[in-house]
Amino acid sequence: MIPNKSVSALESLLDVDLYTPAPTAAATVSTEQRVMKELKKYMDAGPNGLSCDPFERWSVNACNYPSLSQLAKYCLITPASSLPSKRVFSTAGQIVSARRNRLLPKNVYMLLFLNKNWS
Repeated sequence: MIPNKSVSALESLLDVDLYTPAPTAAATVSTEQRVMKELKKYMDAGPNGLSCDPFERWSVNACNYPSLSQLAKYCLITPASSLPSKRVFSTAGQIVSARRNRLLPKNVYMLLFLNKNWS
C-alpha cells in the first residue's frame, strides 16, 4: 500500500513513522541490559569524594552514563527539604501585612529578594 499525502503529513506532524513495527520484548530486554551494564560500570568506577561537585561530575560523565545522567539531573534538582520555601512564605507574610496589602507583586518580589540576600 502506498501512503497518501495526508498520512505523510500526519507522520511529519507527529514525528512518527506509522509503518515501523512497535518495539518488541527483545528490544526492551536489550535496553534493560544496557542500563544494567551502565550501572555496573558506574559502581565499578568508585566514589569521587566529598569535594567533587555532583553537577560537574554528571555533566562531564553524561556521555559515559547517558541513562544515569538523566536520572541524576532529575534527582539533583530536588531540594533536600521544604524549609527554604517555608522561610520565604513566612517572610512574605511579614512583608505583605494588613497595612501593606496594596503592594504590587513586583515590589513584593523585590522586597523578598532584598530581605533574603542582604548581608
